Amino acid sequence: MTLSRRTLIASSVMAGACGLFAKPALAQSRKLVLGTFGGVFETALKTMGPDIAKAGYELELAIGSSQLTLTKLQAARERSPFDAVMMTAEAMLTASEKGLLRPVTAKEIPGVASIQPRLLKPFEVPDGYASTPLHWKALGILWRKDLVPFEITSWHDLWRPELKGRISVQNMPTLGAASILITAAIINGGSASNLEPGWKAMQALRPNIRDFYAISSNALTSLVAGDTWATVNVADLGIPLASRNVVATVPKEGAPYSPEGLGFPKNPPSGDLAFGFADFMLQPQQQTQWASLAKVAPSIAMEVPASLKSEIVENDAILGSLLDINFLEMGQRMPAWADRWRKEIVG
Repeated sequence: MTLSRRTLIASSVMAGACGLFAKPALAQSRKLVLGTFGGVFETALKTMGPDIAKAGYELELAIGSSQLTLTKLQAARERSPFDAVMMTAEAMLTASEKGLLRPVTAKEIPGVASIQPRLLKPFEVPDGYASTPLHWKALGILWRKDLVPFEITSWHDLWRPELKGRISVQNMPTLGAASILITAAIINGGSASNLEPGWKAMQALRPNIRDFYAISSNALTSLVAGDTWATVNVADLGIPLASRNVVATVPKEGAPYSPEGLGFPKNPPSGDLAFGFADFMLQPQQQTQWASLAKVAPSIAMEVPASLKSEIVENDAILGSLLDINFLEMGQRMPAWADRWRKEIVG
């Protein structure tokens, strides 16, 4: 598969302690404080630590959710605790809107020119981009082929009566929950800005929903156990479960998605050091390693190695079918959506 110039998430994470790794391999290695997700992303960064150190960067990881990282940025506006941050798109654009991030272009980070335009476009802001995406993830439906009495091909299949009490969706306030709400609106005649058809559809879906999960691992455990038969989740998470009769489907109507990468706070501890780190992570070798370790799709236009093709579902066709989502609007409206979700959907 060639990724031409044309993914709730992995799982939500609990805030953790900061940790040092990647001890300097070279005398000129410099400490860079990175606010980032835990889970597979923390593991991937630690695995890449020796190569990152050889490139001249000693990472100090501050592990936390996007909301926690955003809160820390807001609380330390005059002197950021981070050199760079990794957050979900809606949190990144909210931080940019609040004046917490520096916009960047290919002038500061040459690798920006290699990022696929479809993934870079959501981050357009005056004077550049709010973030440099390192990867993306498509959301889809993971389902048990031995339990679901039909083949799931469409988002509309979630509403079928055969799935009563057998579905899980992520709970608000998360990108995953917001994405299924927006998807429900789009497939029922609405849009990302006209969500009333989505609210009505989610109310109709409620009898089929067994669980509102907090983190993806809980949803996968329930799916493997057979308590649920289908879950709306990051599509790539289903691939390792194929031997457990789990199928990962990106429905024919298109997919919501999560483009994620690095943002650059104003007043960082180490000046412009993070720009060089971002450019390093946007090189083909690092993109391949990052994608394989974190089970995500590369953000740059590149030939995907055969070894990676079997680990991810994302491809050119899926990239071309991504649903149109305004992530800034999502971030701004999430608190109100969460309140309405609790009242009208969870009940």
